[in-house]
Parts: sequence; structure tokens; C-alpha cells
Amino acid sequence: MWDIDKNNPLNQYLLFTTKIIMKKTNSLLLLALLSLVTKVYSQENKLPCDSIFKNIKSIIGINKALKYCNDQLTKTEDDCKIRLYNFMGNKYYYNRNIDSSLYCYNTSIALGKKLKKTKILAYTYAQKAAIELASNKKKEAENSLNNAREILEHYPNHFYWKSYYSSKAKLADKNNAYEEAISYIDSTIKLSDKLEKPLDLSSEYHNKGVYYIRLDNYEKAMASLMKALEIKEAKKDFGSMASTLYLIGICNMRVEDYKNASLFYRKAIINSKKSEMKYITLLSYIENGIAHRGLKKNNIALQFLDSAEVIAKNIKDNARLSQIYSEKGTILSKNTRTLKESEKYLKYAYALGKTSSDYLLTISSINSIIEFYLDTKKYEKVKFYLNDLEQTIIKRNITYSKEGLHQYYSQYYENIGKPGLALKHFKKYHKIKDSIANKEVKTKVADLEKKYETQKKELEINNLTIAKEQQELKAQKAEARLNFYFVIAISLLALLVFSFWAYSKLKKQRKELLTTNQIKNRLFSIIAHDLKGMILPFQRSGKILKHHIEKGNYEKTIMLSESLEANSEHLSTVLNNLLDWSLEQLNGYQMNPDYFSVTKELEEIISGYEQQAHFKNININIVSEEDICILFDKGAFHVIFRNLISNALKYTEHGYIEIAFKKQYDNLICTVTDTGVGMTTNQLNSLFNLENEHTTTGTRGEKGSGIGLNLVHRFIEMNNGKIKVSSKIASGTQFEMKIPMIIQPELEMA
Repeated sequence: MWDIDKNNPLNQYLLFTTKIIMKKTNSLLLLALLSLVTKVYSQENKLPCDSIFKNIKSIIGINKALKYCNDQLTKTEDDCKIRLYNFMGNKYYYNRNIDSSLYCYNTSIALGKKLKKTKILAYTYAQKAAIELASNKKKEAENSLNNAREILEHYPNHFYWKSYYSSKAKLADKNNAYEEAISYIDSTIKLSDKLEKPLDLSSEYHNKGVYYIRLDNYEKAMASLMKALEIKEAKKDFGSMASTLYLIGICNMRVEDYKNASLFYRKAIINSKKSEMKYITLLSYIENGIAHRGLKKNNIALQFLDSAEVIAKNIKDNARLSQIYSEKGTILSKNTRTLKESEKYLKYAYALGKTSSDYLLTISSINSIIEFYLDTKKYEKVKFYLNDLEQTIIKRNITYSKEGLHQYYSQYYENIGKPGLALKHFKKYHKIKDSIANKEVKTKVADLEKKYETQKKELEINNLTIAKEQQELKAQKAEARLNFYFVIAISLLALLVFSFWAYSKLKKQRKELLTTNQIKNRLFSIIAHDLKGMILPFQRSGKILKHHIEKGNYEKTIMLSESLEANSEHLSTVLNNLLDWSLEQLNGYQMNPDYFSVTKELEEIISGYEQQAHFKNININIVSEEDICILFDKGAFHVIFRNLISNALKYTEHGYIEIAFKKQYDNLICTVTDTGVGMTTNQLNSLFNLENEHTTTGTRGEKGSGIGLNLVHRFIEMNNGKIKVSSKIASGTQFEMKIPMIIQPELEMA
């Protein structure tokens, strides 16, 4: 080292300058390091476009998917924005938000022109044409299709021809050229055969089914729709599945198989709710109401139509309101006491139907009011509406509509004393009807449904295998990601914050897995709890049987043996139901609502406890002014009331249990009251809580862990219901429940 003279002014200046340079150098290094950290963090949080769309596929629900897309628009490149706007345009169309859909496609086209992305412009123009057709902008749609074709002619074998052919088919449909529309779909299928990677043809097969329905060829319509459904189920695309299930229901309705139609509509409702597709939910509610009218179940039909009316008013769909009012009027017309109300609904339906651009709905509203005036023998009004119906049908040539016209003319002429004209129209009616609804078509439709169910089971087995492999792959990727973050943390301490974030995310995933396992363990505990409660009466019966044998009371022994035999059969049935239901719930408490009679199900549940009630001198009574049907998960219903009755029996001696229920607006109000030992305030406060382990003892030493009542509370809340409890020591307990009584042909985009 040199010996520096610090008193020298020149040396003092050099030392001062050196210190400043050192400080600035350290600052620059720190800034460079921070810049590197920021850049790495930014790149890590900016997902590639393929990753964004992979995430979108995992999102259930249109509104959630649209929200995610809007969030990503501010974070991604313009190339990816084009794809996002196209996706959003498609989803807005499914929600019948035409303006937002067109905005997205126009924005995508502007970006495509700016970036000179020629091929994707062709796809966007074709998609936009489909939306323009849906809003009756035929001329604009033709221009968009011409723009798409000009681009695609340079790429003769590109898969974007699929969207072009699909939109051309929709244009042919608008022009009533259904055979031409089918030929465009067939062109798409041929294109798929040419390509190395086959196209997803689910929408094409769906739309082909629609065109065959237009042609009244329900056998071919069903074959196409089943192919579409098979592809969609493999993708688990709930929203798209819902629209296809709805159309399969339509096919069954046209061949008058109302029971099968109702089953498919119910599946459509479940899937459309999962994906937040309100429009398909609305259509399925309406058609299920019509199906139940065909099954002579008018009360259930009106409940479906009430649910549909709420949605139609919410989305301001006057065309569907017309259909709903028409159906309500038809149902009410069957009762002489509600004829005025029926006529009011039918006039509402007719007025709304005449303003609708939907030809089929317009005809439906006229049909309903004609049927009403035929039934009430107001023939001068029948003639007026028949003329209106005939003029409306002339605008389009659909066999299904002509069938009704000739039927009404036949009835009209017969009633006004013109049998010759009546016979003429009657023959025309049956000629059309026999060509539509014959036994051969019904049989082929049923065969196709059975074939589909078989293929579906095979597909489920295959999907389970694939899911297992994907889980293993995810675990390997998670481990690799953890190792990567660990290496980064060691090599660069400045990235410690980011590494900690990644570790926290993995920890959260592990916690979610543990929570899932705890849910499964709790389910098995619940099964054990319920089985123990059902076996208890058999144990007590054994003691009673032993007592009578020792006393020589053989007549009572025979009676008790017969009772034990009946109870054992009931236990076997309950055990099978409980095991089947519990295995279904291992996927995460998925409810499977069904319509059933409250009284009938309660009587079935109570029958399993008659022996126990007799043993403790307890009467179990059902109190209700009328029988009520509700849409509810039957397995959950049994578990709720089985636990409440079992709980009441456990803490009651020489008294009664009363189950009372009534209808209050759209809710079922039900109370379960006993005259048992009652509960303290502390017991009431922790009644539905399993966090603090506690046990109680019944009047004859029965053990209670609280698992059953916790399950009751959870199932009531899962069905948007409420439950409250009141109790007094030595005076008994009352559980009060409020449960909702109803849990709440369409073209697809290519």
C-alpha cells in the first residue's frame, strides 16, 4: 500500500472523488439487481397465451370466464388479445348479449388488420357473420362471409374453413334451405378428414341435428345430436352439453315421448346452471313444463313455468314470455273455474307472439288461443285466429306447423256443421302426423339413446384413467417447480420474496388436498353413524324377543319375529341407498335434485323407526293440510329427516314427535317437534359445531356425537335453506326448516 499524505489538498480531493465513485457504483449495482428481479417477476406473472386458454378451459361458468379474460387483456400481447376477443364474442353470444359479442369481434378485426394477421381475420369474419345472422342482419352477414372467403381462398386446406362453412349453413337456415345447410356441415366433416389433426365437430353435429329437426327427420336429428353430446362430454363442456341435451329433449317431444323428454330437460337444466347459461335454463324450464303437461302433471308443469317466467322477465325476453303465458293459459283452461284467467294469459301470449321475430313462437301463441276458443265453443273467434295462423304458416314451409293447422280446421268445420271440409282437413292432418310420429321412428330414437348411454359409461372409465395420469403428472410438475424455486433462492438471494410466494402457493395447494381428504373421512364417519342408529332397534328387539321366550309368550314371539323380518328388509333397502348416495358424494357433495312427494318420503323414513318408537312409547305424527311436491336431493332429504327423527327418539320417553309442513310462497316450511328432555343454552349454541368433540346420552343410554345434526345443518344450507332450533329443559325441542321448493332448438357457435 502507498502511504498517502492526507494533509495534501490534492490528495484530499482524490480521496473525496474516490468515495463518491464507490457510492455511485454500489447504487448502480443495486439498481441493476432490482431491475433484474422486477423483470424476472414480471415475466413470471405474465402468462403465455396458451397457458391463459388452458386456465380458461378449467373455469366453470361463462361470467367467471369472461371476467378472467377481461383481467388478462391488460397483461398480454396484442396477438393474444385477438384470440381473447374472439373467445369473449362467442361467450357473449351464448348469453344472448349480441351487442357485446359484436363489439368483441369488431375489436378483434381491428387488431387483426393492424397486426396484419390475415388467417385469423378469416375466422373472425366468419364468427361475426353468425352473430349478425342471429340478430337478423342478413346483408351484413353476407358481407362478412365474403371477406372471410377472400382470405381463405389463399389457404384451401386451412381449418378456419370450418367456421366459414358453419356460418354459411346458418345463412342457408335463415333462407329455409335446410338441405343446403346440411351440405355445408358435410363439407366441414370432409375438411376434418383431410387434416392431419381432426377438427372438433361437436358444434357442427349439434347444428346438423337442428337442421334435421327443421326437416322433421327426428331419427337423423337424434343420431347427429348424440355424436355432438359424446364429443362434448369428453371435454366436460357443461354449457355446450346443456344446449344439446335440450335439443334431444325436443326430439323426444316431437315423437310424443314426454317422459324421456323430461329427463333430458332436467339434465339440461343442471348443466346450464353449472355454466351460468340462463337462456338454455329458461328454454329447458319451459319445455319441461310442456312435457309435464303431456304427462298430465299440471301442478309440476306450472312450477317449471313459474321458474321460467322469473328468468324471462330478468333477461327481458318477450318472445319466451309469450310461450310461457301460452302454456299457463292452456293448463288453466282445463279447469272451468280458471277460464277467465286462462283467456287473459292467452291474450298476453298472442300479443307478445305477434311482435316476435321467432316464427315458431308466433305460431305457438296462435295455436293456444285457437284451442281455447274451440274448447269454449266461440267459433267466430276461432275463424279469425285460423286465418291468422294460415297466413303466418305461408311465410315458412314447416310440416310440423301444417299438422296443427289442418287439425284445427277439421275441428272447426265439424263443429259448425260442415263434415265434408272437416274430413278433408282430417285426412291431411293424419297424413302429416303419421309421417312424423310413427312407431319405427320412436324405436330408432330409443335405440340411439341406449347406444349413447353404453358409450358414455365406457368413456367415463377411460376418463378416470386419464384423470389419474394427469394427477400424477401434476404432482411431478409441482415437485419440479419446488426444486426450481429452491435453486433460484440459493443462487440469488434478491429473489427470496418471489420464491417465498411460490412456496406459499404450493403450501396452499397441499392444504386444499388435506381438506378434501378430511371431507371424505367425515363422510365415512357419517355413514358409520347412520348405520349405528338404524341397527339400534334390532338390538332392542333381540332383548324383547329373549324376554318373551323366557316367559313363554310364544304368540308375541311370532309377531315380533315377523316385525323383525320386515324391518330387516327395510334396513337392507336403506343401507343400499345410503352406500350409493355416499359414494356419489365423494366427488364433493354434488346435489342431484328430483321431484317427489314430501308425505310419501316421510312415511317411508318413519316406517324404519316404528319399532324403536313403540319400545319407548312414542307416537310419530305427520301434520299437513295438503301433500306437497318439492325439487330436492332425495338422498339428502332422507339423511336430514332420518337424523332429526333419530335424535328426537333418542332424547324422548313416553311422548310424541310431530312433523308438520306447509307451503309458504316458494318455500317448504317444516317443523320437527318432540316432548323430550330438551337442551341447555350452551348445548343449543354448539349444536351444529363439530370442532369441539362432545358426546351426549339419551334416555336409555344411547350415545350422540353431533355428527348427524351437523350433516343436517350442512345439507339445509347447501340447498339455500335455513334451520333454527328452540328448546327448553324438560319441555322438548323444535327444529324449524325453511327450504326452497324449486332449486332453479338452439344453434351453437362454431
